[in-house]
Amino acid sequence: MKHLCSWLLYLLPLVSLAQTPFMSAADVAQAEKDGARQYRVSGTLTETTSGDTSTISKSASGMLVETKTARINANKSLTFSGIALMSFSKDPDLCAYDLQITGDPYGWVSATATGNYQRTQRTTTQLVASAGSLGFCTSNSWGVTTEKASRVGRQGYIMFCYSAKNKWATEVIYNYDPVTAETEYEDQTCVAGHVETKHDKSQTDSHADASFAAGNDRPGNTLTFDGKTFIVTFTSTKIDHQGGATVRVTTMGRLEISPLTNVDAFFEPIGGMDTYKQWLPQGPDGEQPGTTGNKTFFSVYLRDRRKPGQKITTGIKQVRYLLTNVSHEPGYAMNFPSETPSTKADLWLGRENEIPNPEIEKLALSLTPAQDPAFVATVQSFDYGAYGNLKAVVVLDDGTELPAQDATTNQAFMAVPYRTNAGSRIADYWKEQQKATDLADTDDDEKGEDNVGDHTGDGLSLYEEYRGFIQKKKHLRTDALKKDLLICNRIQASRERSEDGILLYQSVTHMATHRDFRPEEFGKENLTAPNLSIFTKYGVAPFKYDRVINVNSSPATHIVDQHGMLMEPSPKSLGAAFAVQKTDGVDMSTLKNWLFLVIPADFDPTPKGYVDTRGVINHDGTVTYQRDGKTKIITDFYASRVAHEMLHYSNVPHHGDTDCWTGKYFSDGTTILFYELNSAGYGLDRDRDGRADSFAVKLIFDQDGSEILPADPRWQTDWPKGLRSGFVARRGGQHSGFEDCIMRYDVAQSYEVGGIHYLVDRPVPFNPDAPDLVLLSQLTGITLCTSAEGTGVNASGFPPRSRSGNATVGNCKHQVCINDKYH
Repeated sequence: MKHLCSWLLYLLPLVSLAQTPFMSAADVAQAEKDGARQYRVSGTLTETTSGDTSTISKSASGMLVETKTARINANKSLTFSGIALMSFSKDPDLCAYDLQITGDPYGWVSATATGNYQRTQRTTTQLVASAGSLGFCTSNSWGVTTEKASRVGRQGYIMFCYSAKNKWATEVIYNYDPVTAETEYEDQTCVAGHVETKHDKSQTDSHADASFAAGNDRPGNTLTFDGKTFIVTFTSTKIDHQGGATVRVTTMGRLEISPLTNVDAFFEPIGGMDTYKQWLPQGPDGEQPGTTGNKTFFSVYLRDRRKPGQKITTGIKQVRYLLTNVSHEPGYAMNFPSETPSTKADLWLGRENEIPNPEIEKLALSLTPAQDPAFVATVQSFDYGAYGNLKAVVVLDDGTELPAQDATTNQAFMAVPYRTNAGSRIADYWKEQQKATDLADTDDDEKGEDNVGDHTGDGLSLYEEYRGFIQKKKHLRTDALKKDLLICNRIQASRERSEDGILLYQSVTHMATHRDFRPEEFGKENLTAPNLSIFTKYGVAPFKYDRVINVNSSPATHIVDQHGMLMEPSPKSLGAAFAVQKTDGVDMSTLKNWLFLVIPADFDPTPKGYVDTRGVINHDGTVTYQRDGKTKIITDFYASRVAHEMLHYSNVPHHGDTDCWTGKYFSDGTTILFYELNSAGYGLDRDRDGRADSFAVKLIFDQDGSEILPADPRWQTDWPKGLRSGFVARRGGQHSGFEDCIMRYDVAQSYEVGGIHYLVDRPVPFNPDAPDLVLLSQLTGITLCTSAEGTGVNASGFPPRSRSGNATVGNCKHQVCINDKYH
C-alpha cells in the first residue's frame, strides 16, 4: 500500500441500474483475476457563486452613455459513494508522479450519486443617446436566465495521483445533465419617436459541470493517510474584481478512497435474529433485590464475497465493540425511583460472564482470541426503556480493519433493541404487538377502539407507555392505543367494592385502568401545608407524593406532567363520596387539579350498597324506570357512586348545578315547611340560593296527586321528626337529563315543578321484601349520556309529569378527559 502512487477512476453513469448496469459478478471476478482491486470511494462537493458587475463608459463626444449590470447566483452539490475496481498503469510517469493510470478503468461494482444544480443570472443594459434635433431617446434591455438540473448526469471521473503527502493531486468532474435553462428577455427601443417593447421567453437544454481540483500546490487543501484511507479536503473562496466585476466563488470538496478486501465483517446475534428482534429491555425486578435487568448477546463473523454462503471465524486478531447513542433516562421506569433517580447510561457492555455495575458506565469492549475465541459481547440493560447502537471493528491478522455490518440492513451497527427506524427509541417488536408500527415516539392520540371524550390521549407519549411503570413492585407497559388511567387505591376495608366502581368506570370510558400503585410509586415527595389541611379536613391520612406518574421523563419524548388518580378512605361519616380538588371553586378539570377521591365510613360496602328499582326493558335494550314495572332492577349503588366521582376526576360535571341538599318537611299545624339540614353534618360548606334554612312549600304525593296537608295527623304519629326527604330535585339540576347516566343524581325523594314539591317515595325508603336493598323511584345510572335530553322520569311525556327535564349540561361521554395537557 505504501507504494501506491496514483489512480484514475472514471465514474460510469450512476443514475440508476436500469440506465447503466453495474459490473456483473463475472466481470468483477475477471477484473480481480487481471490484478484489479476493489476500493471504497465516496465524496461530496458544494459550490456557491454570487456576483455583480457595473461598468459605465461614455463616447468621446459625450453623446453616448452605456450602463451594464450583471448578477449571478448559483449553487451546486454532489454526493457520491460506491465500490470501484481500479488498477495501476504500467506506462512511464507522465506528470512527475511515480505512476499514472493510462489504461481503461474497470468501473463501478456498485455506486450511487445525487446532486442539485441551480443558477440564476440577470443582465441589464441601458443606452442613453442624444444628438441635437434628434431629441432624447432611451433604450433598455434586461434578461433573466434560470438554470436547474433535476438529477446528476451520466459522465464523470476522479483522478488521483499520489507519491507522498507533499506530492499529490486530485480532480473530480461530474455532469448535471440535462440542465433546463429558462430565459425571460425584454427590450425597449426608440423607433420613429416612440418606444417599442419586445418581450420573449425561451427554454433550452444544456449541461453543467461539478468539479474541484486539489493538490499540495494550493493553500487550504489537505490530505491525510492512515496507511489505509486517503482523505482529501478542498476549501476555496475566490473574489474577483477584474473589469469592474465582483464575483465570489466558494467551493468545498471531500474525497475518501480506501482499499476494500474481499472479506466483509458482520454481526451475529447470539440465539438468532428472531431472538434478537423480540428482545425488550428490562430494568431491575422490584421483587428481587439486587437484579439489574436483562441481557442480549452478539458476536461477529467474516464472509468472503466470492463464497457468500460460508461464515469465517478465523483470521481475526481483535474485535473492538462500542455502544453509541445510549440512553440516559432518569430512573429505570417512568415513575420509579422518583427520588434522586440515576441518569447514568442505561446500557452496559461487557464480557459474557462479567458482573454488570449500573453505577459504572462501560460502553467499550475489546476482545482477543485469547480472551474469548467466540468474541461474544454482552449488552446489559438497566432500564425498561433503554436504547443504543452497538458498533464493532474487526481487526484481521494482517491489520486490516473492517467495520461490522448488520447482515439484514447493511447498517454499520446493531440497534439495541431492534429498531428499523433509526430515529425511534422503541423496539419494533413492542410496536408490532401493540399494532402501533406507524406511530411516532411522541404520539398521544390513543386511536384505539371507542375513544371516549372529545380530547384524545392520556398525557403519556408512546415512548413513556413503552418504557412503562412500576406498579406494586412489578413492571407494567401500558396500552399504545387505549387511554390508560393509573390509580393508587388506598381503600382496604372495602377494596373489592371500590374496584367494582373502577371496573364500571372502565366499562363506560373504554380506558385501561391500573389500580395497584403504591404511594412511593406515585410521584415525588411533595406534601405542602395547604394540601395537608385539606387531607385533615376529610379525615384522610396525608399523602406526601405529588401523583406525577411520568416524573422520570426526558424532553424529547415528554408531552406533559401527567397525574394519576388517588383514592382514599376516611373514618368520618361524610354522607357521600367526594372528588376533592386542590382549590375550592375550580371548574371541572383533568387529574392535575384534583387531590384525591374519598370514600367515607358511612359509604356502605355491604349488600345494602345495592338498590332495587322497578322498570321495563325497552325494545332497543335500554332500561326505563316504571313504578309498577314487571322487571326488578338491582344496581350496585356503591360502584355507581365511585364511578361518578372518578368521572368528576376526569373532567365530567353534574347534569346541572341546582338541587337542594338533604332536608325534611315539617308541619307547624298551619303550614308545611321544608328545612335544609345543617350541611356541616355532611362535611359540606355550601349555601343554596341565598334562602333561609326553612321555607313554606306545597307538598303533593306524586303517585295519586293528593296533597299532604298541615293538619295531617301523621305529623304527630308516623312523622314525629318530620317527613324525611333527602334531595329535592329541580328542573335542569343534578337529577335532570338522561336517566341511566352515571353522572345524574338518582336519590331525590321529591322534586320541584312550578314551586310545588312532589313526594315520590314512601317516608321509610326500604323494600320490606328485601330489607338489604334500598328502594328507589328512579334508575341508578350505569352508562354515560351523549346529549342533554331528558329520558325516563325526566322525559317530556313521563306520567304524571316530567320531573327534572333536560339537563343544563349533559353529553357526559364527550367531556371525559384525563389528559393533563388540556383544561
